[in-house]
Amino acid sequence: MSEKRHDERLRPGIKINVYNRDTNEFFGYLADISSTGIMLLGENMIARDGIYQLKIELPIEIDGRRELTFDAESIWCKCDPESYYNKAGFRLSKVSPEVEEIIRKFVRTSEFQNMAGYVPNDGV
Repeated sequence: MSEKRHDERLRPGIKINVYNRDTNEFFGYLADISSTGIMLLGENMIARDGIYQLKIELPIEIDGRRELTFDAESIWCKCDPESYYNKAGFRLSKVSPEVEEIIRKFVRTSEFQNMAGYVPNDGV
């Protein structure tokens, strides 16, 4: 697979929960993010070429929002033999300009870069 990324993906300082926005079930941890894609770490293997409706809980409020919602197309998934988690790469779709701007702002915050005190809620 050739590399087609145009935006730099940035890694958060700690685990950030990602949920299926329809069922509110835990989907995985955010490993990296850009305005066009994400990589997730999770216990379950993700089907390649699937479309998922996801939401990310933000540890801080940005522009009045505490979560980001978008659709994500699974591009690849593989088992990581060196860890407990599977890795999956996604292309974001149906991302509003507002959500793109919040992503850009979020990755520049100190909370994203060093969130040692952040404890995500359990989707409740």
